[in-house]
Amino acid sequence: MTPSGGTLYSLGRGLTTFAVDPATGQLAEGATVSCNCFSMTMNTRGTLLFAGTFVAPNSAPTQPVGISPFSIDPGTGALTTLNESFIDVAPSNVSLAFAPWFVLDSSGEFLYTTAFGLSDTLGFTVSDNGAVTTAPSSPFMQTGGGNLTLVNFQP
Repeated sequence: MTPSGGTLYSLGRGLTTFAVDPATGQLAEGATVSCNCFSMTMNTRGTLLFAGTFVAPNSAPTQPVGISPFSIDPGTGALTTLNESFIDVAPSNVSLAFAPWFVLDSSGEFLYTTAFGLSDTLGFTVSDNGAVTTAPSSPFMQTGGGNLTLVNFQP
Protein backbone atom coordinates (compact mmCIF):
# COMPACT_ATOMS: atom_id res chain seq x y z
CA MET A 1 0.00 0.00 0.00
CA THR A 2 1.26 3.50 -0.77
CA PRO A 3 2.30 5.60 2.26
CA SER A 4 -0.76 7.84 1.74
CA GLY A 5 -2.98 4.75 2.03
CA GLY A 6 -4.68 5.53 -1.27
CA THR A 7 -3.53 2.57 -3.37
CA LEU A 8 -3.15 -1.11 -2.62
CA TYR A 9 -1.11 -3.47 -4.83
CA SER A 10 -1.90 -7.18 -5.11
CA LEU A 11 -0.16 -10.12 -6.77
CA GLY A 12 -2.11 -12.96 -8.30
CA ARG A 13 -3.08 -12.90 -11.94
CA GLY A 14 -0.53 -10.15 -12.46
CA LEU A 15 0.19 -7.01 -10.45
CA THR A 16 -3.13 -5.27 -9.78
CA THR A 17 -3.81 -1.81 -8.36
CA PHE A 18 -6.78 -1.06 -6.10
CA ALA A 19 -7.97 2.40 -5.05
CA VAL A 20 -8.77 2.45 -1.33
CA ASP A 21 -11.78 4.48 -0.14
CA PRO A 22 -10.40 6.41 2.88
CA ALA A 23 -13.75 6.43 4.70
CA THR A 24 -14.82 2.81 4.28
CA GLY A 25 -11.70 0.88 3.21
CA GLN A 26 -13.63 -0.35 0.18
CA LEU A 27 -11.39 -1.41 -2.73
CA ALA A 28 -11.98 -0.48 -6.36
CA GLU A 29 -9.96 -2.57 -8.81
CA GLY A 30 -7.78 -0.65 -11.25
CA ALA A 31 -5.30 -1.69 -13.90
CA THR A 32 -3.41 -4.99 -13.91
CA VAL A 33 0.16 -5.31 -15.19
CA SER A 34 0.89 -8.72 -16.71
CA CYS A 35 3.79 -10.48 -14.98
CA ASN A 36 4.81 -13.76 -13.36
CA CYS A 37 5.44 -11.93 -10.12
CA PHE A 38 5.70 -13.60 -6.73
CA SER A 39 6.84 -10.82 -4.38
CA MET A 40 7.13 -7.07 -4.22
CA THR A 41 8.46 -4.21 -2.15
CA MET A 42 8.02 -0.45 -2.30
CA ASN A 43 10.34 2.37 -1.32
CA THR A 44 9.32 4.37 1.75
CA ARG A 45 8.36 7.42 -0.33
CA GLY A 46 5.84 5.34 -2.31
CA THR A 47 7.34 6.36 -5.65
CA LEU A 48 8.88 3.03 -6.75
CA LEU A 49 7.70 -0.57 -6.57
CA PHE A 50 9.87 -3.61 -7.32
CA ALA A 51 8.34 -6.98 -8.27
CA GLY A 52 10.22 -10.29 -8.44
CA THR A 53 9.55 -12.40 -11.53
CA PHE A 54 10.02 -16.16 -11.81
CA VAL A 55 9.95 -19.18 -14.10
CA ALA A 56 7.90 -22.20 -13.00
CA PRO A 57 9.49 -25.67 -13.08
CA ASN A 58 9.54 -27.39 -16.49
CA SER A 59 8.14 -24.41 -18.34
CA ALA A 60 9.50 -22.10 -20.99
CA PRO A 61 10.29 -18.63 -19.68
CA THR A 62 7.68 -16.06 -20.74
CA GLN A 63 9.68 -13.18 -19.34
CA PRO A 64 13.16 -12.68 -17.91
CA VAL A 65 13.77 -13.81 -14.33
CA GLY A 66 14.71 -11.00 -12.02
CA ILE A 67 13.33 -7.82 -10.54
CA SER A 68 11.02 -5.48 -12.44
CA PRO A 69 10.95 -1.88 -11.23
CA PHE A 70 7.86 0.33 -11.62
CA SER A 71 7.31 4.01 -11.01
CA ILE A 72 4.17 4.94 -9.09
CA ASP A 73 2.03 7.89 -10.19
CA PRO A 74 1.63 10.01 -7.03
CA GLY A 75 -1.91 11.08 -7.95
CA THR A 76 -3.45 7.83 -9.15
CA GLY A 77 -1.15 5.06 -7.90
CA ALA A 78 -0.85 3.77 -11.48
CA LEU A 79 2.27 1.75 -12.27
CA THR A 80 4.65 2.41 -15.16
CA THR A 81 7.17 -0.29 -16.07
CA LEU A 82 10.78 0.89 -16.04
CA ASN A 83 12.14 -1.64 -18.55
CA GLU A 84 15.51 0.04 -18.81
CA SER A 85 16.11 -0.71 -15.11
CA PHE A 86 15.20 -4.44 -15.13
CA ILE A 87 17.55 -6.43 -12.89
CA ASP A 88 18.39 -9.78 -14.48
CA VAL A 89 19.55 -12.23 -11.82
CA ALA A 90 18.93 -15.55 -13.57
CA PRO A 91 21.75 -17.98 -14.09
CA SER A 92 22.32 -18.96 -17.69
CA ASN A 93 20.62 -22.34 -17.29
CA VAL A 94 17.27 -22.28 -15.45
CA SER A 95 16.11 -25.86 -14.97
CA LEU A 96 14.35 -25.48 -11.60
CA ALA A 97 11.85 -23.03 -10.17
CA PHE A 98 13.87 -19.84 -9.94
CA ALA A 99 12.92 -16.63 -8.18
CA PRO A 100 14.95 -13.79 -6.72
CA TRP A 101 14.64 -12.65 -3.10
CA PHE A 102 15.28 -8.97 -2.66
CA VAL A 103 15.05 -6.11 -0.20
CA LEU A 104 15.42 -2.33 -0.22
CA ASP A 105 17.22 -0.56 2.60
CA SER A 106 15.19 1.98 4.61
CA SER A 107 16.42 4.89 2.47
CA GLY A 108 15.32 3.16 -0.75
CA GLU A 109 18.76 3.83 -2.22
CA PHE A 110 20.15 0.30 -2.08
CA LEU A 111 18.60 -2.94 -3.28
CA TYR A 112 20.08 -6.34 -2.46
CA THR A 113 19.13 -9.64 -4.05
CA THR A 114 19.99 -13.28 -4.17
CA ALA A 115 18.25 -16.16 -5.87
CA PHE A 116 18.01 -19.91 -5.95
CA GLY A 117 21.26 -21.18 -7.44
CA LEU A 118 23.36 -18.15 -6.51
CA SER A 119 26.06 -18.27 -3.85
CA ASP A 120 26.43 -14.53 -3.43
CA THR A 121 24.42 -11.38 -2.87
CA LEU A 122 24.07 -8.78 -5.61
CA GLY A 123 23.90 -5.11 -4.64
CA PHE A 124 22.45 -2.20 -6.62
CA THR A 125 21.98 1.51 -6.16
CA VAL A 126 18.55 2.93 -6.94
CA SER A 127 18.08 6.55 -8.03
CA ASP A 128 14.96 8.61 -7.31
CA ASN A 129 13.73 8.01 -10.89
CA GLY A 130 14.14 4.23 -10.59
CA ALA A 131 17.40 3.86 -12.51
CA VAL A 132 19.29 0.86 -11.12
CA THR A 133 23.06 0.41 -11.31
CA THR A 134 25.40 -2.21 -9.87
CA ALA A 135 26.79 -1.17 -6.48
CA PRO A 136 30.55 -0.90 -6.05
CA SER A 137 32.17 -4.26 -5.18
CA SER A 138 29.00 -6.23 -6.08
CA PRO A 139 28.55 -9.18 -6.09
CA PHE A 140 29.27 -9.73 -2.42
CA MET A 141 30.61 -13.23 -1.98
CA GLN A 142 29.33 -15.51 0.75
CA THR A 143 32.02 -17.36 2.66
CA GLY A 144 31.41 -20.95 3.62
CA GLY A 145 29.84 -22.09 0.35
CA GLY A 146 26.28 -23.14 -0.36
CA ASN A 147 23.41 -21.41 -2.13
CA LEU A 148 21.58 -18.43 -0.71
CA THR A 149 17.81 -18.39 -0.79
CA LEU A 150 16.78 -15.26 1.11
CA VAL A 151 17.99 -11.78 1.99
CA ASN A 152 16.53 -9.40 4.55
CA PHE A 153 17.49 -6.01 5.95
CA GLN A 154 17.60 -4.96 9.59
CA PRO A 155 17.83 -1.14 9.93
